Amino acid sequence: MSFITKRWRQFVANRVGQHVESGSFQENLDTFKACFLTSYHRHKRHIPVTPENKALLEDTSELDAEMTRMSYLKQKTVVRKDVHGQVLDLFKFVHELGGMDPYPQPLNPAKEESFEAELDQVTRHTEQGVHVKGHILPGTVHFPYTLNENAIKGNNYMYGRYDGVVVDGRDWERKAFAARRLQTRLERVGQSIKDEKTLLRFRNPFGIAQYINHPPGGKQPNVMCVGYEFPNTFPDELKPYIPHEHVKEPNIFFNTMTDCYIRSIMCIATRHITDEELFLNYRYNPINPYPDWYVQPDVAEAERRWKKPKALANPFW
Repeated sequence: MSFITKRWRQFVANRVGQHVESGSFQENLDTFKACFLTSYHRHKRHIPVTPENKALLEDTSELDAEMTRMSYLKQKTVVRKDVHGQVLDLFKFVHELGGMDPYPQPLNPAKEESFEAELDQVTRHTEQGVHVKGHILPGTVHFPYTLNENAIKGNNYMYGRYDGVVVDGRDWERKAFAARRLQTRLERVGQSIKDEKTLLRFRNPFGIAQYINHPPGGKQPNVMCVGYEFPNTFPDELKPYIPHEHVKEPNIFFNTMTDCYIRSIMCIATRHITDEELFLNYRYNPINPYPDWYVQPDVAEAERRWKKPKALANPFW
């Protein structure tokens, strides 16, 4: 068990039973965890991951003190700021490359973390998975999760945010293939696609999180999801690389009143990850029958996630 996992379980054990255990309580726990992880990444990202630095990397005393003084709203602000900074770095890197087809080529290493991630064939229910080559520091943002609000029964590529937005990554690879094929056919006859920017969202090599598998029996998740809103101020030259599309275009008030260009989900590492497959807890509702392949890694967490609050409660930080 990693030192971060131990730290997290101690924290949850201290909090459970003290507050109303509902979806909002689990959201608070997730916010604290995301804040701890992204702050850890910010504090430790420049320290080489070597045996000699093990004690330094595992020392979170300064971070613990910082977190205990931080309110819930402050935690959300910290997560948003840290994730936004990493997202900007990722997209600038993709823009410098001019985009890259993530199928089936591996992701290029990020500038400050030495890792690659690629789609691998696996033998479980999804037939594909995302495998890391190299090392990822806890709190590292990996990939934006493809956004689509068309939730359909039997879809294993959906993930729900706490604000009710449904993320659907199904068929994104098929759409990317169709777009590339159309481009190739037009080029053969000396034509081009009218709006080439529409192709760029399929050329973001970090947009493959929909292929991260749920952990099989005996495994635990090593990434978690956090909600992220691409702001209207997101650089115009980077917006075409956002691997998302709305099922229905939002009205004018959505962008002007919320300062939100499009809503998304990001996956961040929950521990040190070296040369292994990424796993995300899909958190299926325990009141519904599970698919045959689904193993619940944390029953208490799932029950808190889907439990309706009995009454409104103030955040406990």
